[in-house]
Amino acid sequence: MPKKNKPTWATLEEEVRAEASVIWGRSFASQLVHGRQIDAYSQSPTGDHVAIEVTEQKNINKVQEDIGKLVHVRNANFGQQSGFRSTKCVIVTLFEPTISMRSACASISIDIYSIEEFRKLFLPFEEYADARRRIPFGSAVDPETGKPDPRQYVKVQFLQEERLVNASTVADGLVDGHKYIVVGEYGTGKSKFFEYTFNEFAASARSNSLFPIAIDLRRVWGLRDRYEILRRHLHDVGLAAHEQAFIRAYSEGYLLIMLDGFDEVAAHSWSDDPVSLRNLRADALSGARDLISNQSMGVIVCGRDHYFDSHDEMKSALGLASADPTVLETKDEFSQAEIEQFVQNAGFKGKVPAWLPKKPLTCEFFIRAFSGDLSQAKFASDSPDQFWEVYFSSVCEREARLNPGFDAAAIGRVLVSVAAATRTKPQDVGPISLAEIRQAFERAVGYTPVDQASVLLQRLSGLGRTAADSEDRRFVDTYLLEGLRALHDLDFVLKTGSDVYLSEDWVNPVGEYGRGILAQRIADRGLEDDARAFCLSAMRHKNHTLIADIASALLIAGETEIDFSKLALSGASIGRLDFSNVAVSNLFISNSIINTIELPSSSPKDTTISQSIISLVNGVSAVQGMPEWFTECEVDNFTSVANTSRIKTSSIKPAEKVLVAILHKTFFQPGSARKEEALLRGLGKFAKPKTVSSIINKLISEGIITEERGDSGRIYAPVRSQMRRVGKIVSELNMSQDEIWKYVSTIDKS
Repeated sequence: MPKKNKPTWATLEEEVRAEASVIWGRSFASQLVHGRQIDAYSQSPTGDHVAIEVTEQKNINKVQEDIGKLVHVRNANFGQQSGFRSTKCVIVTLFEPTISMRSACASISIDIYSIEEFRKLFLPFEEYADARRRIPFGSAVDPETGKPDPRQYVKVQFLQEERLVNASTVADGLVDGHKYIVVGEYGTGKSKFFEYTFNEFAASARSNSLFPIAIDLRRVWGLRDRYEILRRHLHDVGLAAHEQAFIRAYSEGYLLIMLDGFDEVAAHSWSDDPVSLRNLRADALSGARDLISNQSMGVIVCGRDHYFDSHDEMKSALGLASADPTVLETKDEFSQAEIEQFVQNAGFKGKVPAWLPKKPLTCEFFIRAFSGDLSQAKFASDSPDQFWEVYFSSVCEREARLNPGFDAAAIGRVLVSVAAATRTKPQDVGPISLAEIRQAFERAVGYTPVDQASVLLQRLSGLGRTAADSEDRRFVDTYLLEGLRALHDLDFVLKTGSDVYLSEDWVNPVGEYGRGILAQRIADRGLEDDARAFCLSAMRHKNHTLIADIASALLIAGETEIDFSKLALSGASIGRLDFSNVAVSNLFISNSIINTIELPSSSPKDTTISQSIISLVNGVSAVQGMPEWFTECEVDNFTSVANTSRIKTSSIKPAEKVLVAILHKTFFQPGSARKEEALLRGLGKFAKPKTVSSIINKLISEGIITEERGDSGRIYAPVRSQMRRVGKIVSELNMSQDEIWKYVSTIDKS
């Protein structure tokens, strides 16, 4: 920790003089008084004197000498012509005074203190620091015990406009009296950074003469005066008896003010009008603003970024508009090095899955959920829909702890309702207006937001601002959003969804994670028949995107056959239709926009997709391979097998990838014959010797390629008369009925 620029206590005498100036509220200096040099001396306008002698020598003779000097000064002051003046005499020692020393001083009304005792008169900081550490820093809470989170802080970097800033740079700035605002979305580690910064400054507080005081603004909600906030905070940590010492230290500029959770001091009421809501927020933060604006030394304040509509509003509401504060933003996700350090600190022996959002809070929930069961962690690593249940519950329970007026279930309903508002938006994640947030709350809980509800809505988990100066919000946690959409869809299967949504024109379908979550819940609860029944009953309504969400989830819910009973969808927005593992019948889709279709190995019965726009079709590599049950559709992309890299990443089976690679290299690349090693180059783990041998032998027996012996091994050449057949196989892929494709498709099963 760097040194402060203001004078520090380089010697014991300097420290005592500085501390005495705060204790007695006036300056002290080394001064010659009545012929005696006194280490620290001060006189008030009323004529009261304070004389302090400082000794580092554990020597009774030195103490007796100091006593003699102080008695001389006191007697001389008393005998002056101007009348009686009191002189308080004090001795401060670097060591623990002996019983005889204390007894000698007490007998003649001289106070004697060790330096530790004197420091406590000035500011009992060590006592405060111990008490503060026993109370959680903001949301850095162990969810199992409710006590402070014991995990070690992972030092992350912050964003200051376009550059990265580390914690050491922030510490240097605070020492120099700079003001910082740290903003970020929920779960990005603000409170852990807050705790880390407090501990760093606490360790060097005496040497720097800068004492951190860490206030959770949620606990001082409604207070409008800086001294009220300090008193409430000291009462909360059990140091109410020392409030005057801390107030004096604050007034003299010895405190480093740390305020966490400005977003938790929200307005007590709600307004859809942005100007009115900004005024309400400013009023709610009047106490914090008074504390900050009267602080002469460093300040650091943390909160959720989207609580305010702009940084300008934030600076003004916090009393920092003219202080040129530095705004630091937490990164949305860990870097790879940071996530590895986080996992190591947690003692987690498993592997964090690649799909898991690398937000600190998300990783923490994953590790907490599976730290005791690595087999379950491995399962969850491949199953984002399984982990989402844990994640969602943890988010709601965490918010319920921060908003005592709501239980986790109510917060979950509010989040689901807000997520539903995104379905009609031009962007997948928003924007969501303040009025829509209020309406979502009223739909979820049945009344208008006030008091704690207003706090909840202004800092709602998963949301962020749409732009730097906008009152509109958007979802920044798309993993959370996907699951919320799935829960909303499930409401209709359970017959608890509001009919108002059936007449809406949704343009944003459930995504990949959401579809998996919805499918899992349908399967776990045995709701397949209920889901099909809803789809059929809702056909007469406008919202066919909702129906398509549920139908697409049914495709991956585990059934091997699904009869949709002539379900007809038109004008729907559809994320993915996966026909690859289910035999479908009686499904008709038209005039829709579909992101991805996974084709089956054989055509579904009485099923058509017509006059639709499809972004990607997996299972065929060209328009020529499209099956007959597609009519008048526009397809932007097909499974790409243009090179070995594309073949490896395609969705076809491993043995099928080997077949396509061999056919591509022999028939569609320049040249003719290929050596065996060149034929299989780049396929890596897919090119198992037994698989390769079986495929090559089948191609030779079918007259597709020929085998010759060259000087350096076998050489394989294409039979050009088979070009049309090969082209059809490569175009149709999963839809191919060619004997070669059917044969190769069975290899992975053997």
